[in-house]
Order: sequence, then C-alpha cells, then structure tokens
Amino acid sequence: MSQQYDKNTRARSNAAVSVTTAAGVAVAEDLNRIGVVFHNAHATEAIYLGDSSVSSSNGFRLVAGDTFEDWRSSAAWYCRTASGTSDLRVLTFY
Repeated sequence: MSQQYDKNTRARSNAAVSVTTAAGVAVAEDLNRIGVVFHNAHATEAIYLGDSSVSSSNGFRLVAGDTFEDWRSSAAWYCRTASGTSDLRVLTFY
C-alpha cells in the first residue's frame, strides 16, 4: 500500500545509484529520514536490497521497472545485482 504523502514533509532529495555485483550503499542511515522510495530504472536487470550483507539469495528482489517504499526505517539500505550493472533511482523524504 502506498504512503499517503502529507504536506508536512519538509524536504526531499533524489539520486541515481549505479548498482553492480558488489554490495553498495543505496541510502545511508539517517534518523531524520521520513521515508525513501527505490525504483529500478533498468530495462531487464533485477536489483537486490537489504543490509550490508545483501546478496541475490537473501536480498529483497526489485525487478526491472519495480518500486519499493520504506516509511518505517532510518537504517542504511544496500543494493547489488546478481550480474551486470543496473540503475537505481532513490527519492528520500525528510
């Protein structure tokens, strides 16, 4: 279920993250973060989201063109691919 955005959201930022087979930070831990939206902008390659130990066998699979929202956690999110390079778009709300 999508979050209903309220007009009290103070700020937002957007970023593009190049995702490879090595786990990398998608967003850093941030106690001021209200929420974050991830979008896999690649045409075919899946992205896996999770903690610093994320892999294709334990990560949350974000298929090409899919979106995932986190409105609860202030923890860091890491990402990786099983093979190749992908493009992750990140929209963060503060």
